[in-house]
Amino acid sequence: MKAPKTKKLTPSQYAALAYLSQHPSGDFHDLQRAGSGGGATTSKLVSLGLVDQTEDREMKSWSITEEGAKAFASGRYSLANAEGDAPACSVSSGKRGDRVFTPEWCARDMVEHFKPTGRILEPFRGGGVFTDLMPTAEWCELDEGKDFFDWVAPVDWIISNPPYSKTRQCFMHARSLANDVVFLVPLRNIFSGHGFVVELHEAGGLKEIRFYGTGSRLGFPMGNAIGAIHWRKGYAGETRFSFYPQNS
Repeated sequence: MKAPKTKKLTPSQYAALAYLSQHPSGDFHDLQRAGSGGGATTSKLVSLGLVDQTEDREMKSWSITEEGAKAFASGRYSLANAEGDAPACSVSSGKRGDRVFTPEWCARDMVEHFKPTGRILEPFRGGGVFTDLMPTAEWCELDEGKDFFDWVAPVDWIISNPPYSKTRQCFMHARSLANDVVFLVPLRNIFSGHGFVVELHEAGGLKEIRFYGTGSRLGFPMGNAIGAIHWRKGYAGETRFSFYPQNS
């Protein structure tokens, strides 16, 4: 018996399905905040039998169907990138959003913009988009038996897209190893906790934040602002802000 064929969803469709898999229901504003495009998105999910629509006092809301929950949990639906090409990310076991693969254009910009040199470590190699651009970089990948949290050797630079549920732990371990750390993360993961910001400041400082837009632009299953955070050991200057060109 053949395994069911994986089907692709747009970033906004995937964001809506992911949100409803974690919440009993959601209205238009809930889904917009989650990164969904709204009416056209939910209509498509309803037509696929993944989502039910209800209307009460002219207020529409949506909930995931049993079939939708099973399909999402099994990975039957994958996320296509913004151009609708091959899947840009997938979600497997563990927390939603922890296996989100970086688009090549974003990884390339990070490498060209921050220009890591010396001994470089890519701690979450995934599909290898960063190491393809930095062939001399060393790497870790849990799926291949190389756990970043077991790495103890000092390096000059660490650059990666870490698992988002462990953003704080990843930064704390990375700063103990490297002089420069660049992580691509939802910015709320950094700035929503005062203690985390203080920890980063006490051991150095944020040299730069480079903004890449919302998660949907990168094909990520969240609608929040995504940026590359550059932390440097001992840095005491002002934080620079830069933006990836919106028309690129």
